[in-house]
Amino acid sequence: MQAPVHQDISPYEQQALADIAAWRQPDASWRAKASRSLAQVWGAVSGQLHTLPGVEWTIENVVSGLLELTNEMTQDSIWTDAILRDFVSNGHPVRALADVQRLDLEHVDTIMMGLDRKYISLASAEGVATGAAGAAGIVPDLVALVALNLRVAGETATYCGFDMQRPEERLFALHI
Repeated sequence: MQAPVHQDISPYEQQALADIAAWRQPDASWRAKASRSLAQVWGAVSGQLHTLPGVEWTIENVVSGLLELTNEMTQDSIWTDAILRDFVSNGHPVRALADVQRLDLEHVDTIMMGLDRKYISLASAEGVATGAAGAAGIVPDLVALVALNLRVAGETATYCGFDMQRPEERLFALHI
């Protein structure tokens, strides 16, 4: 499946759309088949877990509340002003996040370069720290990993010009 060609966007952005379309249609490799099988097993185990008394209430009230709180904290920790300064220091006359959305994706990607390595490093350090605790580190590991994922979604969105102070953007990050 090919991505649609848009005449009003740059060749870089057209390639990004093509890459996304290719990513959404993965090969039927052994790895993909194994992943689907694992997902089916996990779905069956998860389904059984939900039949236990009290699990639904716990997930709905406790876990959801903790997840929403974690999302609020992680999104509040994003420094929009520092991100805007990154654009300005790289020659882009940006004063607000809306200005970022008018830039070509290639410029945004250039400014964001290294963001992936930052979060890979943080996740690795977090994994080592909680892994050293053994079984006692499982719960803190899950919380930290979820927080890191929410933070990277929010920081990436902010670099792309989305305001993570808006409730709808926070909800979108939570759904990612």
